[in-house]
Amino acid sequence: MLALFILFVIRGIREEKLSDIILGLVMFFMAMLLQDYTFGFEGINYLWEELDGWPRHFPWLFPASVYFYFLAQTNVHFRFTWKHLYHLIPYFFYVGISILLLFLGLTPQKGLYNSSIGVPWEIFLYALNYGGIFYYFTKALKIYRNYKSWAENQYSNIYEIELKWLRNFLIFFLIGAIIHLFNTMVDVIYNLPYDQDYYWQLFTVITIVYVGISGFNQKQEKNIAYEDMKEVTEENKEKTFTPDELIFKEKLKGYMESTKPFLNPDLTLRDLALKRQLTLVAIAYDCGFNSKATFQRAIKKFTGKIPSEL
Repeated sequence: MLALFILFVIRGIREEKLSDIILGLVMFFMAMLLQDYTFGFEGINYLWEELDGWPRHFPWLFPASVYFYFLAQTNVHFRFTWKHLYHLIPYFFYVGISILLLFLGLTPQKGLYNSSIGVPWEIFLYALNYGGIFYYFTKALKIYRNYKSWAENQYSNIYEIELKWLRNFLIFFLIGAIIHLFNTMVDVIYNLPYDQDYYWQLFTVITIVYVGISGFNQKQEKNIAYEDMKEVTEENKEKTFTPDELIFKEKLKGYMESTKPFLNPDLTLRDLALKRQLTLVAIAYDCGFNSKATFQRAIKKFTGKIPSEL
């Protein structure tokens, strides 16, 4: 599983694909979910004997990385900025408190959960784990639904760029989280032995293998630039066409009937616009701009982006 992490990072660096690097981190975080049981079944107890209490897991960061993979995979222009740092706050709060408890001599094997802060700390850990999973996975599922609708209107063939496997992964892991929560409740009531308390881990292994294979075969359209859409309102649905729009509609209809560009299985709106010379620069010339540079400076001034980024 760590091999998948290395493969994704190497491919991401070589092909300059941020999405692959993030997916490599997803693989790493998921592998770390299994470390206790992996070493435990091998008879290696170092993690909970010598590293008892150390923050060696990645709650919150794991579901956040899945969400950012969605953003990077659906938009080649996506980059991390300072405004994304707030996503790290819950995790570093967890790390800081964990280290403070270590200095106070409070660890799971040294009476942490029997102390006055034991119950609040355990509630916080469960909130961090499950809260992050349900919060980020819900946001990712929303992006998936909007992205699917957007892609169907942008590409004639969406088979290679659809993210149905990632939607399935989100559903699988949400099911896994529910299994883990149920398993934890049963463990608290019946105090299950170690070898009967691993079923959700087995489910996680199956999910990791599925995500690794699917993610490695996932292609990314080189010009894909999806940004989250606002929901379509009834008012927008019932919008009537202006006379100019009706004229353009008839021209487009005539072009589709005469040249049949839709027969190209890989046709995109970008390709269609280029064939019809409907680029922003062409429109700028029609509007009176006398040079491409002047138009780009005007767009940059008012939008903060160059035309190719719009």
